Amino acid sequence: MRECKAAGCRVIINNPIPQCWRHLMRFRIWSAFTRNHQKVMLIDDQCICGSTNMSTGYSNMKYGSAVFRDLSIFLGKQELQKQRDFFRNIFLNNIIYYQDEYTADEVNRDFDAYDRLYNSKEMLMWYEQQKAHDAESSEFLQEERPDKDEITYTMGQMIKGAKKQIRIVQPYVQNVASIEDLLKEALKRGVKVEVLTARYRDQPCYMGLLNSDIFGELIDLGAVVKEEPFSFLHMKVVETDSGD
Repeated sequence: MRECKAAGCRVIINNPIPQCWRHLMRFRIWSAFTRNHQKVMLIDDQCICGSTNMSTGYSNMKYGSAVFRDLSIFLGKQELQKQRDFFRNIFLNNIIYYQDEYTADEVNRDFDAYDRLYNSKEMLMWYEQQKAHDAESSEFLQEERPDKDEITYTMGQMIKGAKKQIRIVQPYVQNVASIEDLLKEALKRGVKVEVLTARYRDQPCYMGLLNSDIFGELIDLGAVVKEEPFSFLHMKVVETDSGD
């Protein structure tokens, strides 16, 4: 990132660890150790989001080690106000750590300019025309506890509405209790639940723990749990039937 900064890029670290003392002095213990797990790339009015880290371990054999299997979604040529607000808020929330380099006025000036460009009457009309020809819809969801739980809420609604089948790709060990309870209810009403999870993890402290053991209660209720044995699974997917 030093090279990017030297070339003129505006670079920040979200909630930098050396600044944890600011939160601790205010007894905000949770905030001190909150890390950023989001992966989003926004280029003009196109966006890539998902779970893929920008690291050689997540790249293919030509450009990296490819030890992880991952998934991202490309959103092409559409109105992305929420994504712009996402980046604006990250900058503004961290501006206190970069007062010698950037100001809130500069950040807002730049993002206001982007909004004027992509929210112009002509651009919005073009986006609406494109949407009319595209049967698929997309929504940018955020999970920033305790203020935002859009991902967990949407997953819960999908599981509640499932009539026949639920498929989940979930690589990590710890389950969300509220989601697991909804999966149990789905199994009891006859919905088929399939989970693809990780056999191997890159975290040494979890190497000997099988995800299939963690899903024991779901397995007892009839869930099908399979483990990826060939590489580190990192993708996250929830798919349910429409109920038709």
